[in-house]
Amino acid sequence: MLRAESLRACLVMSLACGLAACGDDNNDNNNNSVDSGAGDGDGDGDGDGDGDGDAGGGAGDGDAGGGGAIPTFNGCAPADYTDHTAASDARVITIAPGGNLVYSPKCITIKAGQSVKWEGDLTVHPLDRGTPGNDDLGSPNSPIEDTDSGDSVSFTFDTAGTYPYYCKVHGTVGMVGSIHVEE
Repeated sequence: MLRAESLRACLVMSLACGLAACGDDNNDNNNNSVDSGAGDGDGDGDGDGDGDGDAGGGAGDGDAGGGGAIPTFNGCAPADYTDHTAASDARVITIAPGGNLVYSPKCITIKAGQSVKWEGDLTVHPLDRGTPGNDDLGSPNSPIEDTDSGDSVSFTFDTAGTYPYYCKVHGTVGMVGSIHVEE
């Protein structure tokens, strides 16, 4: 009898968690949706403010390239990116600061031609492009290479776009991030 009650409680909790996550595209660590309507206030996701849900058709309709809206990858929604485009900015991402399974900063914006350096133990936290389960997501030709040794690695981003990355060991528990590159 106790086992049946435990199973029922687990089923109810699973259903509740599934329903709570439904429609919440911006808090999922492995969110790979395109958020092309951020900030227009009408909730239809198309960015035009008219509420009709059309996708538009111009270069800024949410593609993963450099123009228009920034796509959401690895929980990095457009509002989550910190600006590191100034020539004097340090573009260093700390791997697992304080032992936490995160990158800091997680989501950054840079300009084409700038480099980003990851610092930390790449043996324990191997870096790879894309998202957990899909290394091909993001803009094509990501400069991020699979790196599983050393204490730092740098990559230069020559092409505008959005380039997600993750820890191959801890990506499914939120050790993910994204680089957005502007022209």
